[in-house]
Parts: sequence; structure tokens; C-alpha cells
Amino acid sequence: LPHLFPCRYPFPPHSGDGLPPKILVLVADPRHAFTVWWQTLGQLEPDVSVNLDLKSFISEVAEKGLKLFGSYFEHTAAWAKEAEEHPDSVHLCMVDHLGSLDRQEVRLEMLEIAKFLCVPHESVDRLVEAIFHRPPDASSSLSRDRLVDEAVLKGGHIIENTGQNLCAFQTALDSTNGVVTELWQSMFRLLLKTDNTCLVEIAQKAMHGSASLPPMVKTGAFRGEAAHAAGLCRPCVFNLRGICRDSADICLYCHAEGHQRTKRAPQRVRKQRQLQRRMRTPSPDRF
Repeated sequence: LPHLFPCRYPFPPHSGDGLPPKILVLVADPRHAFTVWWQTLGQLEPDVSVNLDLKSFISEVAEKGLKLFGSYFEHTAAWAKEAEEHPDSVHLCMVDHLGSLDRQEVRLEMLEIAKFLCVPHESVDRLVEAIFHRPPDASSSLSRDRLVDEAVLKGGHIIENTGQNLCAFQTALDSTNGVVTELWQSMFRLLLKTDNTCLVEIAQKAMHGSASLPPMVKTGAFRGEAAHAAGLCRPCVFNLRGICRDSADICLYCHAEGHQRTKRAPQRVRKQRQLQRRMRTPSPDRF
């Protein structure tokens, strides 16, 4: 909470050279945040770890008020208020965007952070490039960390994958009883009451459940060593022709060897399919 922040805050007027102190607050869709916390709790020391599957963890949080470092919703709302009252000192950062497999989405969020922290845009481009080009020694280096996402060690995205966590949480939540679901809905509604644009958007997505999940391709389900070994990946048709503009680290489809080159449908057929999809999709203007 802001009043417990371990320094003198709000910050006094800045004078002299250099930049004044700034606070970057990481916020996320609660489904993503709580999935990360569940993964973290499973890797702590035995006396403080939580040995629960995700469904049980979700139920414990809803029914017994299990908390990690206080109430996520209370803390998020409090810092959102601070960001509105002190925009030069406090900024909310959307972690969901940073964990996206969409390079442009990550870059746009990074640019907002850079603007707030007065960091040159060139640094953003270098950082995004590093995120989407996995270093050869990433697995060996990260394996020495105490807390690490197992998917990263197996060749996954180097930052916690938002799409995967959203899908995992929603699948687990949908398998619980109606009481647990309603309790989570009531917690999501707490963010609606903040009137903060960022948090309201997060709450609305969470309350829409499965309908708000990203496309499967953005969860990384169609690529990676595990998906390829299990035969669940989808090959990149452009890579098979040697014309994919993205590397294997960036592309959302599989670049691993062993896929048969497929014959692409003629342009006439592709346009006809595209037209059919448009005819089946209702226009947003009608609602």
C-alpha cells in the first residue's frame, strides 16, 4: 500500500540535476497475476510453499481469503489512485502486455514505460529485440535461479506468457462450483469501482471469462519443443518455403525440422474463404 511504501512518499519537490524518484507499479489481469503467484508458491521453501493444484488454489483464495503480501485488489486500487493524483511520480504498467507474444504489443507498453522513466526509445528497441531472441544459454542461466517458470527452461518465451496463464486460470475456474465463480466475479468488480481506465479494462476482460481469452496462437501452443514432440504444433508455412520474416523465437508457429511442406491454396480460393469468414462474422456496429 502507498502509506507503507519504504521511503518518504509522496516525494518532496525535486531540485537539482538528474531525474526525480519515480514508482512503476506492475498491474495485470487478476487471472494472470494469481496464476504467477500460484506457480511461485509452489517453488518456495517447504514451510511456506503451497502444494495445491491451480483449481484448489483458486478455490482457497476465493473461499478462505488466501493472500500473498496482502489483498491484490486493495493494493491495485490504492496505487491506481496514487497514479491519478501524482502522474509524474507513479505510473501503472500493464504486465499482460509485457508477457504477450505480440512483439508490437510489448513494444508499445515498453515505450510508455520509457516515456515515464525518461529512457531513450532506442533502449526500448534493444530490449524488445533481446526478449524475442532467446539467448543460447538462457536455459542454463535461468536454471540457477531460485524461482523460474518451467516453460522457460523448456524453450518457452523468456517472460511469463500472459496467454498461457490466462487460459490455465480460466480453465481451472470454469471447473469449480458456482460459489467460487461468483466470489471471483465479486473480486473482479472491485476493480470496476476504481474508475481507473486501465483497471476497468482489466476487470471487464476478467468478468467476460473465456470470451476474453487471446487466440490460441498467442498462447504459444502451436510451437515449442514440447508441442513439437507431442505432434501438437502447427508448422509455419512460410518457413517451409524459406520466406518467413521472423526467426523461430518470434514466429508464433513451429519452425522445427520434420514438417512436410504443404501446398498453398490458390489466391482465388483464399479470397473466397476470407469472404466467407467475413459474412459469418457479425459487424460490431449491430450491437
